[in-house]
Amino acid sequence: MTKFRKIKRFILDILYPNRCPLCERIIRYDELVCDDCKKAIKSTDDFCKLCGLKKCDCNNKKYYDLALSVGVYEGRLRSALLRLKTLRNDELSEFFAQSISEKLGDTKLDAVVFVPMTKQRKRKSGFNQSYHLAKALSNELNLPLIKNALVKVKDYKHHELTGVQRVLEVKGAYIKGNAEIRNKKVALVDDIVTTGSTMNECARLLKEMGAKSVTALFVAKTADDFV
Repeated sequence: MTKFRKIKRFILDILYPNRCPLCERIIRYDELVCDDCKKAIKSTDDFCKLCGLKKCDCNNKKYYDLALSVGVYEGRLRSALLRLKTLRNDELSEFFAQSISEKLGDTKLDAVVFVPMTKQRKRKSGFNQSYHLAKALSNELNLPLIKNALVKVKDYKHHELTGVQRVLEVKGAYIKGNAEIRNKKVALVDDIVTTGSTMNECARLLKEMGAKSVTALFVAKTADDFV
């Protein structure tokens, strides 16, 4: 959190006490989430760091080189992400960005991109939560945010499909944008991952565009890989 943002939050806290966006408990002006909610997030540290899945699937080719997430998609984390899909929350995005940054450690990156929405879906929902997460992460890491790396041209009901169906359905859903990412180490951001098929397809396109590496970063991984 920048010094300016801390001062702004301190002043606002006098009139509007700062509350944890996950549980609504009053917290310090310079906190983003309360300690109880941080502890309530189930870690994914024991998930595979290369494919990002609970049950390693590295035998099947992955176009991304590393996959990291904040926690398991359940409980308070699940509620927070469902809220983020319908209501922009800068505190949540900033907290997730900080958490992802901690997971990255010494991993070197050159730019941040995100999994896009179709124009129709964005008009309906009002905003793309993955974009706002990527924007917060680019600020946290002091890296450029590339907005036009990928374009989504087809929607699909991902949650209703099996793992195999997801792999097939995602083909052709995304196309290359007009961004220059050749030889860049790119962070690819999304909010929730189940099988990793969307991340893998987007990473494939980024590699075809010349990306040197793709690090898949997401807030939550479902407890079931849904194969």
